[in-house]
Amino acid sequence: MFTEPASRLRWGAVIATALLLTSTSACELDESPTDPDGPELAHTTGTALSRSGQPKEAVCHRTGEDERYLKISVGRPAVPAHLGHGDGQIGDPVPGQFGRVFDESCLPVPARVLVDASKDGGGWWFPQSEPFDPSAPHQGRDLADYMRSRGLEVDELHRGAEITEELLARYHLVILPGAFSSFAPSELQAYESYIAREDTRLLIAGTVTPGVGLQAVTGLMGLELEGVPGVRTLIPLGGSPLTEGVSPQPFYYGAAISGAPSGALVPLGHIEDGRVVWAEVISRPGGIVYFGSLLTLEQVPQPLVSNLVDWLTR
Repeated sequence: MFTEPASRLRWGAVIATALLLTSTSACELDESPTDPDGPELAHTTGTALSRSGQPKEAVCHRTGEDERYLKISVGRPAVPAHLGHGDGQIGDPVPGQFGRVFDESCLPVPARVLVDASKDGGGWWFPQSEPFDPSAPHQGRDLADYMRSRGLEVDELHRGAEITEELLARYHLVILPGAFSSFAPSELQAYESYIAREDTRLLIAGTVTPGVGLQAVTGLMGLELEGVPGVRTLIPLGGSPLTEGVSPQPFYYGAAISGAPSGALVPLGHIEDGRVVWAEVISRPGGIVYFGSLLTLEQVPQPLVSNLVDWLTR
């Protein structure tokens, strides 16, 4: 019987492996479908890695022109390349699909918005009192309904609801429409943890009497507020997608930023006396915007509100 020498067999295996690698695209090498019942093989471009030697991350991989996504596991160094050609990650916006994010299975679902009116002093829920009904008339309904019309899922908290870190983490965007009464220490800690995250999306709206709760949250970022009574004129500044197309307009009974750490803000708008009433907070890693008049936002002025929603759900 003829027997191949061991060295020839080894070289044959090497050649076969090389042919396999050259016939497989870099993207295919990166992909390894997540299988909870079996091992996960992670790869970087052109190099196979061991099961235990490379940290892995879940990626929502676009499978073709039908915009379907498959949950795969890839080596951490390969993630930027995947994101660069149209893939995404769990909890992130779905490329090209406004108002939709990836769920835990990489299925596109509506982005969730939380309106934290738990410390409301009337700016959001007036004229309602308990029990609160989001479908009944209240000052914040037009703004909430506008976001729903854009395909977002909006939850409006009633007064007295408890804020926790787990609650905030379930939402893609949190709106704080003023806060007249105090947050408990544990609730402030929940906000402090939330604004420290890279995926934070927070819109803070001011009121003419900046409540202790509102000032406590803005204070976490070093921002100080002062009331602006009456009706003023909002003068937007250029250079930001948030202000694109926005013209001067009424600014109703709000609050200006009276103090902030150096370099913490990008001013987006001011009133006639120069006080900043609209700004992006850049001292934190996520996306945070302060807008000084809840009453103005509740009029749903366009394109101001659409810019805010587009930017905060990008």
